This record gives sequence, C-alpha cells and structure tokens, in this order.
Amino acid sequence: MRQTLRIAFGLLYLLAFIFSLIVLLKPDASFFYKNQQIDPQKLVPEGNALAYQFTINTHFYDPDTISVLEDQHPLTLSASSDATSLTKGSFAITNLNKNPITLLIASTAGSHNYTIDVRPYLISSNLGGLVALILLLGMIAFLASNLNDLQKRKSFLSSPFGMIKSWVNGIDRPAHELKTVSPKYRPVPDFVLLKHSVINTLLISFLYVFMEWIFYATKPSFMDLLTWGQKIQILLMTGFAVALLALLLVLVIALLDLFLSPFSPTFHKYALHFSAAFLLACLCLILIDNFTYTVLNFGIVDTTTLVRLLYGLGFVGAFIYFIRWLSTAQAHAVNQLTNKITSWSAIALTLVSLILVGLNFENSISSNARPGQSTSSDDRPNIIVFGTDGLNAANTSLYGYDRDTTPFIDELAQSSLVGENNFSNAGASLGSDTSILTGKMALTTRVLYAPDILQGIDEYQHLPGMLKDDGYRTVFLGEKYYDDVNSIDFQDAFDSVQCKENEVAISSLISGYGFDEETYFFTTLWGRITDRVEHIFFIKDMVNPYVQVTQTAEQDFNDQDRMQCLFSELDRADRTGQPVFIQVHLEDTHGGTFWPTTHVFSKGETQDEDWMTDWYDDAILDYDAEVKQLVQHLKDNGQYNNTVLILYTDHAQQYNPINEIPLLFHFPNGQYAGTITQNTENLDMAPTILEYLKIAQPTWMVGSSLLGKLDPDRLILDPSVVYAVLNSEGLYYVPTSSKKPPFYQFRSLTAIQCQNWFTFNLQDMTVTQGTVTNYTDPCPANSLDSLDTIREKVGAMLKQNGFNLPDNW
Repeated sequence: MRQTLRIAFGLLYLLAFIFSLIVLLKPDASFFYKNQQIDPQKLVPEGNALAYQFTINTHFYDPDTISVLEDQHPLTLSASSDATSLTKGSFAITNLNKNPITLLIASTAGSHNYTIDVRPYLISSNLGGLVALILLLGMIAFLASNLNDLQKRKSFLSSPFGMIKSWVNGIDRPAHELKTVSPKYRPVPDFVLLKHSVINTLLISFLYVFMEWIFYATKPSFMDLLTWGQKIQILLMTGFAVALLALLLVLVIALLDLFLSPFSPTFHKYALHFSAAFLLACLCLILIDNFTYTVLNFGIVDTTTLVRLLYGLGFVGAFIYFIRWLSTAQAHAVNQLTNKITSWSAIALTLVSLILVGLNFENSISSNARPGQSTSSDDRPNIIVFGTDGLNAANTSLYGYDRDTTPFIDELAQSSLVGENNFSNAGASLGSDTSILTGKMALTTRVLYAPDILQGIDEYQHLPGMLKDDGYRTVFLGEKYYDDVNSIDFQDAFDSVQCKENEVAISSLISGYGFDEETYFFTTLWGRITDRVEHIFFIKDMVNPYVQVTQTAEQDFNDQDRMQCLFSELDRADRTGQPVFIQVHLEDTHGGTFWPTTHVFSKGETQDEDWMTDWYDDAILDYDAEVKQLVQHLKDNGQYNNTVLILYTDHAQQYNPINEIPLLFHFPNGQYAGTITQNTENLDMAPTILEYLKIAQPTWMVGSSLLGKLDPDRLILDPSVVYAVLNSEGLYYVPTSSKKPPFYQFRSLTAIQCQNWFTFNLQDMTVTQGTVTNYTDPCPANSLDSLDTIREKVGAMLKQNGFNLPDNW
C-alpha cells in the first residue's frame, strides 16, 4: 500500500512539474484558453465597429487575456475604445472588469466567424515559474537527502534506476543509526546563540547598506550634491533602520522557537540565523546584478523563464549555504579576540547611529508646510489634469495645423478657456510635472531630471497636498521611474500612484521628522531588492524603465491601462461622493518611435526612422480619441458639469523650449470660455485651480491664475538639462561629473517674453535669441525689453534661487 501511494504521488509530482514548465514556457498555448463562438445575430453595428456583449466568470478567468479571432486570425487590441476610430483588423474592450463585457470589433465587408478566447488566472508564466521552482527545490532536496546518506547513496547510485527505486522502496535505516532527540528542552533560546545572532544581524545589516551606499555614492544619484558628512550620515542611519527591521524579525523567530523547538530541533539550530542569512543572500543577488549590468549590460530585469528559474535556485542555494555557515560557526568555539571585535563594532555602530537619530530629530515639518484652507462650497468639482508627452501645439488642428489631428479637442475648445501662447517650464517630463504639481520653478526645487528629487520643505508644499487637506482624493497616473511622484519623493501628496494605493504613508511620517534623505534611501533599497526577489520567484515581473518609455508594445502599464484606472477612479468618486484630483500623463506622443492604433496619415508607411511626422500626427489622433473617451465617460456618469478638465503637455517635441504647447481648461457648464493671447505657462495651472476653488494661493507658489489679469511682459523660464546618459540599470541619468557649479545639472535657460525668446547657454555663457514661430497677437516692439535688461532680470532670478553668477555673466 505504501509503495502504491509513493508511486502515485511520484507520478503526480512529476506531472505537476512538467505541467508547470509548460505553463512557464508556453502560457499562451491555445489549449489553455476557453473558446467562445460569437453568435452573428448578436453583433450590433456601432460606428465603424460591431458591438457584442458577453459574460465570463471574472473570478476564474482573467479579462486581460481576452483575444478575438476573425476566421481564426487574431485581431489587434486597440488602445482606444472609440467605435468610430477602430481600424481594420482591430478590436476594443469596454467594461473590462464588469459583466457584461462589451467587445467592439472593427467591421469589414462580408460575413466572418468570430471567436473569443480567454485564459484562467491560474495559467500564467509567473505562477508556472513559481510552482516549477518549488517543485524543483523539492527534487533537489530529495537528491541531497539520498546523496548525503551513506546507506541511501549505495542504493541510489547502484543502477540507472536507483533514483526510482529509492523513491518507491525507501530505505529503512538501522535502529542504531537513528538520531534520538533529548527529552530535555530549554524553554528559552540559548543566550550565547541569541547574542551571536543579534551581533551578526547588526553587522550584516550595516554591511548590506554599506555595499548599496557605495553603489549610490559613486554613481549619479540623489546624493550628488550632498557633502561627504551628509552621505556618511545617510549610511549610518539607514543601516540602523535596516538593522532594526532585521532584529524585529529575529525577535519574532525567537518567539516561534519557544513553541517549535520541542517538535523540531533542526528549527532551533537554524532559526535565529534566518535574518542574517537572508540579508547575505539578498546582498549577493544585488552585487551580482550590479556586476553583470556594469560589465555585461545584462541583469535580472532581462531574464525570462528558465534563467529566472536559475536565479531563484541560486538565491535559495545561497540562503541555505549562509544559514548553515552561520549556525556552524556558532556551534564551535569562537576566538575571544574576534568575538570582542565584532561585539564592540556592533555596539559602536548602534550608538553612533542612535546619536545621529537624536541630533537630526525635529518636529514634523509637514504640518506647517501648507496653509489651512477651505472651499466656499461643499459641491467641489473633480479635477482632471490630462496630458500627453511632447506635444507640439503646431501639430494640432486646435492651433491651426492643416491636418485634422485634434477633431474632438477642437470641438471641446468652443466651450473652454484656451491659452494661445503657452510654454513649458522644464525641458524634461520629471521637471515639468514637478513644477506643475508644486507650483515652483525647477530652479527653485532643483528637480529637472533623474536622479533629482524633492528635498526638505519642497516635499510637502504642492497642489495635491493642498487638495488632500481640502478633502480630495488624489491620484497620479504616469510613467514609472522617469515621471513618478514617489521616485521624485512627493510626501503626503497622492493617495494612489500608478493605479495602486500609495504605500509611502509610513515613510512620509518618518521623513517629516528630519530624516528626508535617509527615508528616501531606505525606500529605494527596499524597492531594488523586492523588485528582484519578486522577479526571480515569479511573483511579479520586473520592468526595464527605458523599454517602458520607448516601446509601447512592451509596456506592462500602458496608456490603455491608465485610461481604465482613470475611469475606475471616476466611478469611485461617483459612488462615494468624494471629489478626486487626478493627473494623467500619457505616452502616446512620446517618440522617437510612435505606436498609433489608428493609421490615417501613416497608412501604408513603414516607420523606419525616429520622429516621423506622419506617425507622430497619428499618435496625436490617438490622444484626441482618448480625450473624447474621457469626456463621454464623464457625461455617462453625470460628472461632466462637475469636473474641471485641463489638457496639457509636459514639454514640446524633442524638448524644444521655444515651441508652443497646448493648454486648455474646460470648467463646469462652459465657464470662462474664450482665449488668452498673453503668454501662459504650465506653472499657471495650480494657481488657476486654486482660484477656481476659492483657495488662497500660497506665497511659495509662483505662476498666475488664468482667471485674473496677466502681466503681458512677464518672463517665462524654461531650463534644460545637461546631457543624460543611459546607465547600467536601464535608466537615463545626468552623470555626477556633469553637475558642476555654478549651475550644476542646468545646461541652458530659455527666457520668453511675449514673442521674443533668449536662450542662455550656462556652460559657455553665450546667448542666442529670436522670435517664436506662429505667435498669436505679438506685443509692440517698443514694449519689450532689450537683451541687456533680460540678462539682468534672468540673473536676478538665478541669484534669488541660490545660484552664484560667474564673473562673465
């Protein structure tokens, strides 16, 4: 009977392993999908498409895997769900996570057979990899147990089928070889063992942070402009934080040891070394990844399927090795001198770190960072700042382009406030969106391009924080890494980021008591290791940030996902009655390669070079369709006349500071409709929102409300960044060597007054000037400042923001 059960279990185990490998390598195999024929009688014409409604069990089947076949040929999923914009060979999905789900299939001539395919949640590459890894570890444990035991090894290696015989028959060991467990049990862990565990955990925690600190202190990072004293302080205080968490885990395991040791002496032997061994395994993983990226330009983020499996096995192997090594080292006598050195080192590091914590502690700055305010009405509108990347006004029919690239926005503009001459305030997405949200110039926050972050009071002074104080739910949907509010270190700002509830609440609390850089470094280290561990154990795919931005087809969180999250947030606001502020940064028009879902201007063309105008204009059409989709959703929910909708872009195409960019405000019931011909800037968005809500504009927020009178002669400043390089982690960064005083990461500064522009090269102190192309309603020449006056004004603004002007300014 026992043999029969062992044979059955062995076969099931082997089949499960083979199945998990198939799922890992071929999760899209057709036999994993449920097929559902579409009844032609239920296809309803809608626009350029055929609409079809159906229901599935969304608890078992994954709606994100839905595909449609036309005559057994797969159709392409469109990012737009507008029935009028679908092109041949595409389909769209609406109500994705609700039943009934609606399909829109681009209609074609003739009759066709349509099939819907959908895959269960349990069939995924990540889950298959995780199961395969667990089962493979079981096989390795079986092999190790047989090879490490003399009696079993003889049978195991006796023939090619020895492994099967070992499994089927088992080996009954002689009684005299069986280990006996002493009935005596100490109710508490051995004090010496516990002491060594604590010391090891403390030292290894500081070692882990030290190795990561070296990596960040010697490459472009947020530490670039800090003194060495500040950098060392970050090392010690972050090491102390990691040590506290690791020691907390030691304490939890020690408590478990009280209950489990009588039943498992093996657990008692290894338990207290778990934290230290795990940290060492993580350190090995990080160091190997840093090395392979630096030398081979290959890392964990690039691994797939079997290579991920090998990394996972290697991590488990390293953990087992370290936990055995630590336990063995403590089982023998330790040199007294070494013991004293390690003990005093751990005590010294802990004491110095505690002193630094005490010296840096201060009352929370977050509570005094923003003024208190309230609106005059309980009926507060939703606010949506809805933008796309790198959009030239000159390429939109809204601003007179001869191609009809923004047909819906043109219609929307009839009841909106439109800035005819609008300009960016930063030549990069990260700097531009930071300026929009803080209401501060990039020269003030020093945030322009990665790895710049907000620091000090700037972390708490921003528009979303003010709106949170006023009862708004705040949401950001943009691009991770290159335009991510958490990476920029916005504190107490957003409730949800990238379609996930924000997880920085605790770090915000700690950061506000004087530990800004330390908290940021800790969360960065946490993200680096969790991303990698989740990837190698098939829990969550790690993403390459450069690929995410430049290759829409490879994005795991794309514009379609952002739209769905936006709609979910609006539905939530409708249900709860809580107003919502949402900033959406789409990537349709990012470039240099474009991935439009509709091909009007690029129809029949091949995209064989960067920045092709026909493809760019089609990408703008996609953005226009998304605006239409958003407005329709607002109308369907009855939210349209209680929503402030702002259309914007972060900067012009290819970051050109003298190109005009779109800016459109649509207020409830078409209030304030018209045009503004005076110069406007993205910095004007926050003040305009505040004035509409009747909230006083704080003194730290520059820019002007577009609902009031504008100074026609004011200067608009747009700094650009020194040249960035692609580093070993797939991220573009400004090299540390390029951040030289007096202007550091700022390469040039463009000042715009009416139609005149002046670009100051901050590296060689040269100036170029000219007039803006297609400028609306130019100012009289005699009202404009001369170059000398502009230079004087720009110099004063630089000095006001803490820059030391060179003698040749």
